[in-house]
Amino acid sequence: MKILFVASLHQPAPLGVMCLSSVLKCRGHEVQCVDGSITEIRRAFREKTYDVVAFSTPSMCFSRFLYLASQVKRESNAFICFGGPHPTYAPEDVAKAKCIDAFCRGEGEIAMVEMIRRLQDGESLYDVPNWWVREGDHWHKNDIQPLISDLDELPFPDRDLFKGKYPPNEFHQPAMASRGCPFSCTYCYVPVYAELYKGKGKRVRRRSVGSLMEELKQVKSMYPGSVIGFYDDILILPPMAWLEDFFATYKEKIGLPFHCNLRAELITEPIANMLKDAGCTLASLGLESGDVQIRKEVMGRRMSQRTFVRAVHLLKKCHVPFSLYNILAVPGSDIEAELHTLKINYLVQPVNPMAFFFKPFPNLPLTQKAIKEGYYNGDSNKLSSMAFYRPRSPLKFADRKYERQVTNLHHLFAILVAHPCLYSIRGLLISLPLSPLYYRIYQLRGLWIGFFGAFTRNGRPVRRITKTRRGLAWKSWWLRLKYAIKTLWE
Repeated sequence: MKILFVASLHQPAPLGVMCLSSVLKCRGHEVQCVDGSITEIRRAFREKTYDVVAFSTPSMCFSRFLYLASQVKRESNAFICFGGPHPTYAPEDVAKAKCIDAFCRGEGEIAMVEMIRRLQDGESLYDVPNWWVREGDHWHKNDIQPLISDLDELPFPDRDLFKGKYPPNEFHQPAMASRGCPFSCTYCYVPVYAELYKGKGKRVRRRSVGSLMEELKQVKSMYPGSVIGFYDDILILPPMAWLEDFFATYKEKIGLPFHCNLRAELITEPIANMLKDAGCTLASLGLESGDVQIRKEVMGRRMSQRTFVRAVHLLKKCHVPFSLYNILAVPGSDIEAELHTLKINYLVQPVNPMAFFFKPFPNLPLTQKAIKEGYYNGDSNKLSSMAFYRPRSPLKFADRKYERQVTNLHHLFAILVAHPCLYSIRGLLISLPLSPLYYRIYQLRGLWIGFFGAFTRNGRPVRRITKTRRGLAWKSWWLRLKYAIKTLWE
């Protein structure tokens, strides 16, 4: 069968779609993927007729993809299905759509293969595990099957799917050594996912070092100038023996620079040394909030300030560049707490201090708190209508002054961290009614980093830049520039 995936391709290539494409191609199906626009979809259909159109759907893309699905349904006879975060965590919301024939919840490799097989053979679709399937106005709601226990059994992600088509994605190649997270932060989907799969397998599963290295050898061969981005929730989960084997083998056989996600509570000096020795050029960890009470009681992060400071000290001691995730405007926060978050970032000076507004995705524990306390009405369409590059808090705060201050702080966050002279007047800057101006500054900084990030490493120029790396950087920068010109004055 011919399957067309639709995904948002402005970020690094979607690893989930690549995994699904791989298992489908192994069974003889033809797979393509396009960016989430009606122009791209129509262009694909002019080249060939597709039997299935599958939308990989995060919550922020749901409204847009729903519109695209309605257009596809009107213009073709393709079977329309959805998968990804939004169908997994907000199935009742997805089930309201008339243009969707079925949607998949949870891990999709086995479920997708079975659904396509039944479509091809003309068998009943109504009892396929993980799927909700429409029959007229009725939905057949099937149970979730157990988690895939042995990740080594899966084929490697299909990296041919995007090669030569979307240049900005080629510079940064995603990979995963594991699936799952043992923690239960309230702003994250992990607690909801754990409840969905309760009693259906181990929460955290890890690939063998040998299997992972074979995949990364292919990546190195296909994209010799790339950076590997490990998208594991936490790369450094125990056991220590696996980490020692992984980092030593990676250094010996791969040697490409890589990024990864860490957890402050798990960072030790031996781990920091292994990260540096293996070629980690950016380690990301979450501070989330500088206020201990908010971090513990609202966000579910039981990390002390001492633990965080010790982790940062070890990364600096071992010369591992790091970025910090910070979440602003959570229920119950105030401007003093936000400024304390800024202060900690200013004191530790991460390579990239990233500030995000809390986004109340469906059914998160913190989303439920926001609804209960009147900060949010539960309308997920508001999330979908928020463009990624136009950040503002979807929550409503009674204190309008705080709302303006936290919006300004978000736009200026990284600049205030980097410049002492501006940090010294932070209170004045965030109080001024200059949000539109600050947003333009935020945009231009993102464009600057998007371009020069390919020519620098940790803020310093790279002396020797390969022809491949330079070409990808220019293509990426040009597409980002066109986007900025289009949206700068909107």
